[in-house]
Amino acid sequence: MLGVPGLRGTRLTRREVLVLQFCRQAALDANAITDEQIAELKAEGLTDADIVEMIETMSFTTAHTKLVDALAIEPDPWLQ
Repeated sequence: MLGVPGLRGTRLTRREVLVLQFCRQAALDANAITDEQIAELKAEGLTDADIVEMIETMSFTTAHTKLVDALAIEPDPWLQ
């Protein structure tokens, strides 16, 4: 499905695409999240708790990446 940068050609479910699009939107501009986006996630079976957990996970990952980038931390050799 289209709309998720870097994932063209992959086979994602509608639910997976909606989750990725939502997390991307939350990372770029959380104030722009719409009621319709929340309704689409809930229509796919996600609960309020699931949505909060998605935001928490995205926020932690984003903060961790910024910290690693700011400190110019190189990955362990075994990760390369």
